[in-house]
Amino acid sequence: MSENAVVLEALRQITRSLREVGVVRIIFVLDRGFDDLKVMKRRRRLKVDFVIRAQHVERRVRLQPTGENRALQAALQLAPVSHTFAMSRPVLREGKPSWRPTPAEIRAQEVWVDEGKLHVHALHLHFPTRPKGEQQGWTLPTSLPVSPGVHAGQVVRRYLRRWSSEDVFSWTKTALGWEQVRVLQFEALHTLVAMAWLAAAFVFTLGETVDTPEVKLLAHLGGSVPHKNRPPGKKTILLGRQRLCAAYLTRHTTRQSMQHPSEKTVIERLLGPQ
Repeated sequence: MSENAVVLEALRQITRSLREVGVVRIIFVLDRGFDDLKVMKRRRRLKVDFVIRAQHVERRVRLQPTGENRALQAALQLAPVSHTFAMSRPVLREGKPSWRPTPAEIRAQEVWVDEGKLHVHALHLHFPTRPKGEQQGWTLPTSLPVSPGVHAGQVVRRYLRRWSSEDVFSWTKTALGWEQVRVLQFEALHTLVAMAWLAAAFVFTLGETVDTPEVKLLAHLGGSVPHKNRPPGKKTILLGRQRLCAAYLTRHTTRQSMQHPSEKTVIERLLGPQ
């Protein structure tokens, strides 16, 4: 199967699963890798909406169904600035996103793609301060209605929510190491990822209670240094829990048998006299 076929089938399965549990409105918020006409067309059949960050900003579009073709980004430049605001923009530093307040301008335009057959709205975010790596700004095609001000801002906020999901996936894959595990069956991978999500949910919940004595202990075991404006992160809490579990297993194992050496003897054998 081609990559496009896999993506389209995944969209169909996700939509069907959500419909089965009663979800009425579905909006797919997708990154540049999903900027494909087939994905945009599929939304009609699935009766869903989308917000996509455009990768192909030179894609030919029309301002009217029978108008002349022009590049998407060039077409958006013809629209006036409809809204100016400050947004918290994710900036990657050493592979990790941090949030930076950034002035932004929005231009919105109706366009027709696929030789005038498909109508979408598109908006362009221009950053006047030109952050490094973002000289061209962001272009967001969407099936959602866009009007100056409020609606355009809602589309931007929906796209920014995707970063929270990316952060969770990144943390789960790196902290719990599901990509380092090798399995022989695909079903085993399903089980592994499911258990990883349970562990992640547990640690994320702990991260919301950083002021309790139990979580402070985990943070201390994880190497956290108390700071007024810098609470312990989820990796620190996870490391503290791993160390606590290791200590518990060591203590439990050394007490299983009366013939077993004492804890002090075991530790001295492993690490030498203290």
